[in-house]
Amino acid sequence: MIKIRFVLIGLLAVKKLEPWLSRKSCVFQMKEREARFTLIELLVVIAIIAILMALFLPALQQAKEYGYQTLCLGSQRQVSMALSLYAVDHEGVIFGDYSPYYSSSHRHMWYYFINGRYSDDYIGSGYKTGGKEKVLRCSKITNDSGYYGMYGSKDWATAADHKWMFDSEMFFDPTEGCDVSWPYYVPGLCLEPARTALVGCTRDKSGAGYWSFNGRDTNAGSQVTYKPAGLWLAHPNSCNILFVDGHVAPQHPAELNVLANQGKYHVTSDNPPYGIYAYILKNGIGYNYRTGAYTTP
Repeated sequence: MIKIRFVLIGLLAVKKLEPWLSRKSCVFQMKEREARFTLIELLVVIAIIAILMALFLPALQQAKEYGYQTLCLGSQRQVSMALSLYAVDHEGVIFGDYSPYYSSSHRHMWYYFINGRYSDDYIGSGYKTGGKEKVLRCSKITNDSGYYGMYGSKDWATAADHKWMFDSEMFFDPTEGCDVSWPYYVPGLCLEPARTALVGCTRDKSGAGYWSFNGRDTNAGSQVTYKPAGLWLAHPNSCNILFVDGHVAPQHPAELNVLANQGKYHVTSDNPPYGIYAYILKNGIGYNYRTGAYTTP
């Protein structure tokens, strides 16, 4: 009898608790629904993230490019100091861009005389220890080929460059087994050292260590046959330049166009044009600033 009473009391208690338990279950279910993302909400979040990335990534990429440019300018400052030290030890003379009289196995380039190959090591590039010589390359070069290019166009007889860029007398070099000549520059004789480019960025494909005035032209005086070569606008619409007076600075196309450099290419009269107006764009395409003409490699 007592057991029956307890059972009846338990059933009555459960009966009374049913509404409360039902309400509690509904609250739990509502909270569970609130804790979940719907598909629309998830898509909205993804869209917001995509918009933020689209806004910030270009700025981050631009900051990265300016970082590369700053690194390159630092390398050119070291090149400037090395050339100055070499000039002090050699009565104000530096080795010119390159000597065309040597075969590839005995090539004589300007940087061989500051990296310890043919003279003292003025720059610590790592040549003697098998290093990659990054200090002699534009920071945008991604492999181990190509070097900064030194200005090397002094062949036009009336150009002012002839006053500070020279070739030595021919002499016999036993390493090559023939007569050769060495180019040499006297920066102190340059008429406008602060406006004359000496060393600049060249791309790895054609960055053999020298560049001529406004690239190469197979037919001097004709811009139709212009081939992409020379300086490389590797940085944000600019090329880093080491000037004859030793300072370094990025140069935009309009600034390159009014520099004091002269030379033999694209010359049609006895008055050589000033400025550097033909070069390589960042994507490797040749461009002539004055004519607006593009040239594919």
